[in-house]
Amino acid sequence: MQYRTAATLTAVVVLLSSHPLRAGETEEAAAIEEQAARLRAWNEPVREIPPPSNETDLAKANAEIDRLKSVIDDLRVRLERERRNSHYNMGYVYKVCRQYGRAEREFLKALEIDPEDPWIHYNLGILYQDDLKNRAKAREHYGKFLELAPYDPDAPRVREWMSAL
Repeated sequence: MQYRTAATLTAVVVLLSSHPLRAGETEEAAAIEEQAARLRAWNEPVREIPPPSNETDLAKANAEIDRLKSVIDDLRVRLERERRNSHYNMGYVYKVCRQYGRAEREFLKALEIDPEDPWIHYNLGILYQDDLKNRAKAREHYGKFLELAPYDPDAPRVREWMSAL
């Protein structure tokens, strides 16, 4: 099984402490928190601001608006990635705990967020083949994994598993 963390134990500790981040993402989390703090500061009541008095002031204001839009877009992308990783890691934790139905639901939630992630398909294939005994779904997810990551070091093994199905 492929992990998204440096070690399985790290993933379990992170997830069970209700912390949504994977190991090694604390710097990214700090950057997100800094951006969120800046956005919260912008959410304070607006004082009356005089309109720009010249084209330079207007250009500066427009540049700041564009910068803030970019910050918001970046924050949205990072939060979606964190949501995906949280569901992925919870799927793994449930699989290790032999709660296969819950593992399937978590992996499928991660897949809704990012249907092009090969490792979600890889782990769903393993879950369906080994634990849920659904050969058709295992074949489907193995095939998608191979489509998305045909040169991955695990690809030959996945091809063997598919031929055994």
